[in-house]
Amino acid sequence: MIVRYWAVVGLTLAFFDSGTTLAHDEDLRSGNIRPRIGQISDEVAIERLKAARVENPRILQREGTNIVVQGTVEGQPTTLRMDALRGHVVDAANPARIIAGPGLAVEHPTVTRPQIRPDRSSLSDPALMRDAIRTQP
Repeated sequence: MIVRYWAVVGLTLAFFDSGTTLAHDEDLRSGNIRPRIGQISDEVAIERLKAARVENPRILQREGTNIVVQGTVEGQPTTLRMDALRGHVVDAANPARIIAGPGLAVEHPTVTRPQIRPDRSSLSDPALMRDAIRTQP
């Protein structure tokens, strides 16, 4: 039993060379292998820009961890840079102008028409849910 244990340990150590993991770490540090863990995909970038009221956003290219995007902001065609790791969006011509990003204040929609307040007892009317559940044949 002990012989089998040491045979398995020896074979495991032979297959897992510690030099390969160190070489991989050195490649990561030198920039030869770029990890894409945590980077925003193109689809998510487009959705975030739409939520930040950028009209007709389209991705031009990726430059490292930056995404270059073109869209219309406040009626003006603008080129934007988005950090693919953090999600910050800045104007490419004026990097001090932050368009969107985590932690920024988000405008809440305002109600412009009068609201109709239904009677609370009418909310429990069974007729409201009649078409919500349909049996399948």
